[in-house]
Amino acid sequence: MIQRLSALAAALAAIALGFAFSAGPAAAQQNAALVALGAQIWKDTLPCRNCHGSFGDGVQDIAQEPQGANFRISGLDPETMEMIIRCGLPGTEMPYFDGRAYTDDRCYGMTAAAAGDSIPPTGTPPMSPRQFQAVVAFIFENFVGKGPATREECLAFWGPEASTCGRFPPASEVAAPAAP
Repeated sequence: MIQRLSALAAALAAIALGFAFSAGPAAAQQNAALVALGAQIWKDTLPCRNCHGSFGDGVQDIAQEPQGANFRISGLDPETMEMIIRCGLPGTEMPYFDGRAYTDDRCYGMTAAAAGDSIPPTGTPPMSPRQFQAVVAFIFENFVGKGPATREECLAFWGPEASTCGRFPPASEVAAPAAP
């Protein structure tokens, strides 16, 4: 009986390991596609960089906009970051991008009536669930824990004609981020 259970456990482990390895490249491709979609949204669709900066460093691209959080030193997990993008931050200028935010209690358990004057501004355009996931995947892949942005990173993302890249130091002048 014990030998049969051991054989069954070994077979199940082999099957699970096989699934893990077979899902690896597909999952990586899905994540790469999600990050690419997030990059496109960051560049062309949402005004995130107006407040958070071209490289999520909290130095706004438009000086008249409020200063956004520095994603490069963020301690948020992906779920919390997605909630903030979906629902904004009550009592601040961080807008919400969920077209149904505050129509029910999906955002921090509050409706518009409960949020009152602290309801965040409406962000435009409203986003789909996949777009939320893509922007968060892009932020975590490119900004969170990456240390200071470099000129080379900026030029690779925005192209050689990007005027915003001049504010970033060359990689040779940037210290590597400390290990966690």
